This record gives sequence, C-alpha cells and structure tokens, in this order.
Amino acid sequence: MRLRWPWWLYRLDDQLDRWIAEDKWTHFFGGWAALCFTQSWVAVISLVLLVECLELERWYQWQERGAPQPWPFMTDRVSLKDIVWGLLGAGMATL
Repeated sequence: MRLRWPWWLYRLDDQLDRWIAEDKWTHFFGGWAALCFTQSWVAVISLVLLVECLELERWYQWQERGAPQPWPFMTDRVSLKDIVWGLLGAGMATL
C-alpha cells in the first residue's frame, strides 16, 4: 500500500511554496517579534503552529468557495518552509 502525501501540506519541492517569497519575510519577522515580546520559545512555537493552522482553515474555506482571485492574505496550506522561517526569525532575535 502506497501512502499519499497529505493534501493539507506543501511538498518541499512545490512551486507554489518557494523558499524565498514575500510571505516568508512575514513569518520571519513574526517569529522574531514573538520571541522579542514573549521571551519564551514555547510561545513562539505555539504561535508559529497557530498561524499555520489559521492559514490552513482559511485555505480550506477559500477552496470551498471555488478559490476566487485574488488569493486572500493568510490563506495557505501548511508549509514546513514557513515554520522554518518563523523559527529562524525567532533565533535571530536571540543574537
């Protein structure tokens, strides 16, 4: 039996989810700000995962409406790259 990639998660080689894109800066500075304000890695990790869940829920609702354009802000599938950028931003806040 062959397992399928989860529909809600971008593959690392997906062209819709690039390593360097406008939304990655948002995740980077969001992680940076979260650590600056909370001084807690638990809060940063929770916030990063919460943002990904919010984006996924908005993406699912957008797909149900037929994905009208333009693509709404904070509407996306779960991206491991977004998580990395958020944690990288938080890490940079420690320097």
